[in-house]
Amino acid sequence: MSAAVKTVMTSLPGKIVSYDPATKLATVEPMVHNGHALPPIPEVPIKWPRFGGYRLVGPLNAGDEVTIHFHKWDPSRFRVSGEKSQTNLTRDTGIYAYAVPGSESETSTYNGGGDALLHLGTDDAVTEIKVSTNSVTLKAATVNLTADAPSDAAALASKVKTAIEALKVGIDSLGSAMDVLAPGTSSAVALAMTTAGYSSAVASTKFKMA
Repeated sequence: MSAAVKTVMTSLPGKIVSYDPATKLATVEPMVHNGHALPPIPEVPIKWPRFGGYRLVGPLNAGDEVTIHFHKWDPSRFRVSGEKSQTNLTRDTGIYAYAVPGSESETSTYNGGGDALLHLGTDDAVTEIKVSTNSVTLKAATVNLTADAPSDAAALASKVKTAIEALKVGIDSLGSAMDVLAPGTSSAVALAMTTAGYSSAVASTKFKMA
């Protein structure tokens, strides 16, 4: 019995050979063996995290690491229906593998956490989302806050303020010049600027960009 148990595989590290996002099936190459290299396993379902109406998916490229797991019983009927079903015991000798994306080797240099934040981003942290208990920080060359293709750009408060102040200087100069023809024009212009809200802050205290 012990010899038979030693031949049973429960999980193995592997690497993606190819992946079809339409079917969510991959060809996966096992990366460890007992002296007899295992061939790539075709049509392996990729198990992306999915729950509560949400999912986390991404590209899987050749060479990306996964962990290969093996079902004891054929799960095909459940995969098709999503309902409880009796397994086909005549297929009890199959290799019913699925793979979970994730790195097991120590060749990656990504940040392993430790700062009490949830991290989601590229391995080099050039693009990253960091979530704490009361804030979300986005770091990226471009951030698109839209459901569709972006058509307009957000303004930075510092640049908006600089532009408004330059405009005010120009309007004040024009008002002063108009005082020659219509005394009191500059005072009226200043009042109009204040009434329009020029003195109020232009920056959000909840949403910040850099």
